[in-house]
Amino acid sequence: MASTTEDHDLRSVPMFDRHPIVSTGDPEEARSRVSQTYREHGLQVSDSARQFRLTHNGTLAGGIGLYFMSYGARVRISPGALEDFALVQIPLHGAALDRIDGTAIDTHQRMGSIAGPDNSLEMEWASDTAKLVLYIPRHTLEGAAFALSGHRPHEAMQLRPAMDFTQPAQRSWFGLVRSMVQGIQLNSTLTANSLVSSRMADTIVLGLVANQWQNPVQQRARGPVAESDAVDLVVAMLEEAPERTWRMVDLAHAARLSARTLSTAFQKKMQTTPMGYLQQVRLRGAYRDLYAATPVTTTIAEVATRWGFAHLSRFSAVYRETFGELPSETLKR
Repeated sequence: MASTTEDHDLRSVPMFDRHPIVSTGDPEEARSRVSQTYREHGLQVSDSARQFRLTHNGTLAGGIGLYFMSYGARVRISPGALEDFALVQIPLHGAALDRIDGTAIDTHQRMGSIAGPDNSLEMEWASDTAKLVLYIPRHTLEGAAFALSGHRPHEAMQLRPAMDFTQPAQRSWFGLVRSMVQGIQLNSTLTANSLVSSRMADTIVLGLVANQWQNPVQQRARGPVAESDAVDLVVAMLEEAPERTWRMVDLAHAARLSARTLSTAFQKKMQTTPMGYLQQVRLRGAYRDLYAATPVTTTIAEVATRWGFAHLSRFSAVYRETFGELPSETLKR
């Protein structure tokens, strides 16, 4: 079945209007401001300058960038080698020709593209082209590769440049993107929560790498590490900075284990997962804060949010399960 933006409920053009970055009819200002989001690049306007109107909206969420872009005129864009990030481009309207290391990909609503950090990129946009663009830092992309394979990429990651959204795997992946985009569009409290948005971004990047990575390494770039030592390392990291937005891919990267191996080893030694342990650390922190506070100066919602709990009812339930009393009872002591 053909995939369209209607299938994905992404009909708002322009999108991310609550997160404007720049709107301008000046090509040089457009080039300069877009360079601040991505990197320095060449911009050549093929149509009359009167037609040119850049609309660039978007935001960073969970460590990745989600952006809307349109130029209102035929343009040629030449960023060259991306180096520090990967770029996923999904036309919402119109079409574009993306050249990735010289390979031409005709992109439209049913075909997107991805250029990796080590790829060279050139683009030709039609005058009616509008795109959803995902910006993924190199370290995030490589961390996802490590989490999936247990190996550190020690050569350039080769990503399949074409993303055919008529295929089930790509359609499923786009469903993840759609959820995050809609959360940002609606100003959802879920995507506004840094812990939740980080988990969503992790899943998007993991799915992208699982679909598009064509040369997973076969050998570890570094020697093996004892699983028990890896668990101790992760415990220390979580205890030292529980307020940090920890991601499973980051913990696995630091432990030099795959995410699955780390979870198994953690379960064996600590009787919980790394994220479950992090929740325990944060619950203990919330307990200390509530015990030391008074109802006059402190609310339960304040403390829950401070320690990364987005849903008050869920926080109260796990709190009671852990400490045998409700947060309100601890606060009234």
